[in-house]
Order: sequence, then C-alpha cells, then structure tokens
Amino acid sequence: MKRHFIILLTLFLLGCTTHKNLGTSIKNAEITKIPILIDQEAKEAGAIVFYVPVKIDGIEKEFKMQFDLGMAVSVIYENSLNSILKKYPNLKRKLFERNDYQIFKTNFTFADVNSSLDSLVVYKNYGSDKKFQGQDNIGSIGVNQFNNRILLINYKDLYLQIIENENQIPKEKFDFTPMDVTSNKKIIVKLKAGKDYVNFLFDTGNGVPIATINKEFYDLQTENQKELKDTISGNSWGDIICLYGAKQQKSIGMENTTLSIGDNRLYYTQANRIVEIFKKINIEHSIGNTLFLDKTIVFDFKNNQFGIMKN
Repeated sequence: MKRHFIILLTLFLLGCTTHKNLGTSIKNAEITKIPILIDQEAKEAGAIVFYVPVKIDGIEKEFKMQFDLGMAVSVIYENSLNSILKKYPNLKRKLFERNDYQIFKTNFTFADVNSSLDSLVVYKNYGSDKKFQGQDNIGSIGVNQFNNRILLINYKDLYLQIIENENQIPKEKFDFTPMDVTSNKKIIVKLKAGKDYVNFLFDTGNGVPIATINKEFYDLQTENQKELKDTISGNSWGDIICLYGAKQQKSIGMENTTLSIGDNRLYYTQANRIVEIFKKINIEHSIGNTLFLDKTIVFDFKNNQFGIMKN
C-alpha cells in the first residue's frame, strides 16, 4: 500500500495504563497547562503532529505553532510574517537583520504562559501565503524554548507544562533514561530495543512512530514482515522523501516501562538527505509522538534525563 500526505517531518531538516491527571503528575497543581492541538488531517493519514496556541504581543488574533523538538530554535515562517506585517506595519520595526538570517523580536505567550524567548528566527520562503485573517499555523516551537527547564507532555489529556523547579516532578513515578542534547540541539534518548539500549533521536515534529536508516534493525523490529507493508511519500520542508514501512513486532521501552506496539509501523529509508543528517549526529533511529499517546513524559533539560511515567 502506498500513501501520500504532506507533513512537517523536521527530523529531516538540515542543520497503556490510565493515570490520574495533573495532581499526580506534578506536585504543584498551579503550573499552567498549555493545550495540545492535534493535526486531525495528519492523524487520519497515520501521523501524529501537534500544535500549541500562540498569541503575539500587539496582535489580538490567536495563532498556533507546531510543537517541534526537532527544531533547534523557535521560528516564524516568512510568508506568514509578511501577512502579519501587512496588517500591522508598525511591527516592521521589530524585524532585524543578522549575518545570514532575520529575527522578529517580539514577546509571545502559550495559553497564559510567557515564552522565555524574546525573538523568533524567520524561516525563509516557508508558510502560508494567505491574508492575515486566513493565517493559522505561523511557525514552530523548538528546543531553545526549554533551556535549563523541564518539559512535561501529557499526551492522554492533551496538555504540556513548562516547569522551572525539578522538585515539582515526583521522580519516583517516572522511569528515567539518559538524554543528550547535541551542540545543534537535537535530543537523543536511550531506549531499550530487544536486549540492548540504543540511541533514538526524539522529534515531536516527526510524523511517523519510528524511523531508521539501519536495515538490520528494521528487519529485526518488524521480523522482516512480508505482508502489511506500505510506503509513505512525505513532504519534508519542501523535499519529497520516501519511507518504507512494516508493522512493528517487538517492543521498545525502558527497564520498567514498555511502550505499546498497537498498530505502530516502523519505517526504513536510505534517502541521502536523511542518512546525512542522522550520521552527522551519530544516530540511526528516530522516534516520534505515536508511541507515547497513552503516556506522560518529561524532558529534563536541567539534568539531561528523559522520563516516562511508569505503567
């Protein structure tokens, strides 16, 4: 089966137990929940991509941005920004040139949470050309939003939280594994696949459950499925890439936490661009949102740990 859909797979950009909600997830129930908005069109196509609501100072309209931990920095799309500046020409004074890029210097909020950033990098030649009122998804939130903070994502109840104090996380309720953030802000987590722990690039902008450039790993995890195969043709920031998938057969997780296999599919590719990016950060596999849809997870950027709430 061959499927086609357009989705932001930013890992390819160059450069099931029920648990109680907030009260048992973190110790301070006053930390604001930022709602997660699921892309329904992508979900129907078999991918999980999500957004967060965003408001920019001086603009009454609420937008959304893709929540994308495959991005090193938070960006606003140039086409969308141009539409905004046509409506609010006084904001042009907040656009600044750097050596080889532009920044839009502005304060913005998610729900009622102030961003820790005071500017967004302008992502050239990208975004919707619609007029202001038609603008919706105007950018992407990247890793630099969470420097020296803790990010909690509750997929089941569809919210995230930005936590300053590590004591607000009940660590005994989470299974932790080492996490590394590379010099170009890629998040690498160690997860158990078979008998061994292996490195995965974690990318919330990655629409597929698991991707790999290692054919042996692909065959092992899918038990070399002869049936139930498919091919995805995806739009990765303007480039068409192909991934070849089969149903996942073996579980991935941690010592005390197993991620549900369900209907998950694992995808293999040897696209030159993808291979180059993976090899640049010395990994062969990536993992996205899909395996965690019944989980609460934390990215502890203070102590370089990744945690999954225990089963």
